Amino acid sequence: MMRGGSLPPTIKQRIRAEAHGKTPSVRRSTTAAALAAATAPSASPSVSGVAESDRAAAIAAAVRVGAARREMALAA
Repeated sequence: MMRGGSLPPTIKQRIRAEAHGKTPSVRRSTTAAALAAATAPSASPSVSGVAESDRAAAIAAAVRVGAARREMALAA
């Protein structure tokens, strides 16, 4: 696993950037960020009444949906 959730740019990102005279930046791994946020202890107890495990599961599901949408957009 890469440190800090950074990923190298995809080939498509690299080609697009070079076509416009720019350099591609690194990608951020939203999965790593979501997992870090979900596992980090919160400063205050949950006031919404939602269990922390349910919250973590919802975050993980949202990350998977977002990743799938990005993949579909790139494939189009």
